[in-house]
Amino acid sequence: TIADDGGGGWMPAKKLAAFLREQGLNVASSTNGPKAIWQKAAFLLPVSTACLYWRTPIGNIRKSDEWRDIIRMMNEVAAVAASVGVEVSTASAEFALGRVRKEMLPSSTRDTLAGQEPDKTEYQYLVFPALHLATENSIKVPVPVLRSMYREILLRKTHKLPDTKHPL
Repeated sequence: TIADDGGGGWMPAKKLAAFLREQGLNVASSTNGPKAIWQKAAFLLPVSTACLYWRTPIGNIRKSDEWRDIIRMMNEVAAVAASVGVEVSTASAEFALGRVRKEMLPSSTRDTLAGQEPDKTEYQYLVFPALHLATENSIKVPVPVLRSMYREILLRKTHKLPDTKHPL
């Protein structure tokens, strides 16, 4: 997704996206940068967290009870976005979640399974700012599912705990 920053940059997002699509890339554009980022986060943070936590592709999670944890995390991320003045809909994130290939595995999970520490992947840079915003400036947005899964992912590394394998 390419978004305008409101500063009248060298090329509007819509025009740049059209050019990139002509080159064969799958690109979306937005005129609202903050909303585009939070909308993507409402999908990516929960999916990355669940796949990293369970260390399994999204398809295994979708057909289990843990599916509800992803939906809860989507709502948690939307609440954090709302706390900083950005309204996002989890409906499009839920729709996208139902459409991704069942073998989809976020790159942070692939990196971790290949031996890279989870706090050295892009996952850390995605989830930490959301968790920080949830507690910053006395906002105190509850994010219990995201926070507990994140803590266990980091505890596994620090205390060499065994991985939580998905039961399926």
